[in-house]
Amino acid sequence: MSKTDVSARAAITTVKAMNQLQLLEDDAALEMNDGSVVRVGDLLDQGRKVDKLSIPSPLDGLSYGAGKATLLWREGRVPVIVDHAHGLRRLFRFARFALSNDRYKCGGGLPRRRTAGA
Repeated sequence: MSKTDVSARAAITTVKAMNQLQLLEDDAALEMNDGSVVRVGDLLDQGRKVDKLSIPSPLDGLSYGAGKATLLWREGRVPVIVDHAHGLRRLFRFARFALSNDRYKCGGGLPRRRTAGA
């Protein structure tokens, strides 16, 4: 993981896009629990090593607290970040998978929410 310098304008653009689309580009920056900033693409390049990685909320960052979201690699399926900050459940997908012509090569789909009794 490497630190990334991100301009305020780029950060605002990234946050607006995440809030509207909940789709993360490889060049988007995510704050880690230790305060470092990492490119989404660099995380995804690590493959299953990042499965169940605890991170701050992609929208709120470390200012809301560490461990408010989890990156799920989901072997054989499309990876996602599940953000559970503020008592909500937001799913973030990754553009490298969602925009690919081969987008369901890994089995596709988002995690299903369990219902009572399931």
